Amino acid sequence: MRSADEQQQLGLALVENLQRSDLNAMDEARAFRRLIDEFGLTQEQVAARVGRSRPGVANTLRLLDTSPSVQEAVAVGRISEGHARALASIGEPARQDELLSFVVARDLSVRDTERLAREVRATTNQSSTSAAAEATAGAAADPDLEQMEKLLRDALATKVRLQPGARGGRITITYFDADDLARLVDRLAGVAR
Repeated sequence: MRSADEQQQLGLALVENLQRSDLNAMDEARAFRRLIDEFGLTQEQVAARVGRSRPGVANTLRLLDTSPSVQEAVAVGRISEGHARALASIGEPARQDELLSFVVARDLSVRDTERLAREVRATTNQSSTSAAAEATAGAAADPDLEQMEKLLRDALATKVRLQPGARGGRITITYFDADDLARLVDRLAGVAR
């Protein structure tokens, strides 16, 4: 166990490192988390010691809620902290990874990434609501249908929902912008560009 002096010196060294300008946002987030977990500081105390606002510290800490792929993309500079915060608002790490690929491939701005994340959350919330309604009504999930959804989702690289009805059913394919729609139409029509 460290003495109080050793712990204080370690805390000071960590704060000094945070004040360097060459740290990436992930390094900062991990250091903030360490100050909170190991030294019992609040976000406000961390902010005061490193010369940041409390909301700024909180936003940087949110990066730790992203998937390892998103964290790596921030660390190497493929996306910014703003992009990662938008992706953090999507709870599922696998979905964050999907959106990360889309954001990087399309070189989306932070604003476009935020808009995309809002659309995905809205779609997910609608799906959750209808899924909950189906579960409440006693509808059992069909493993074959789930497998077909997964195949379509993988083939199209987007969210696909199959909704069976009494006679036939409906396929819902989610797209994020006009370019994504064009990509899906080309893929479905078998057009190569």
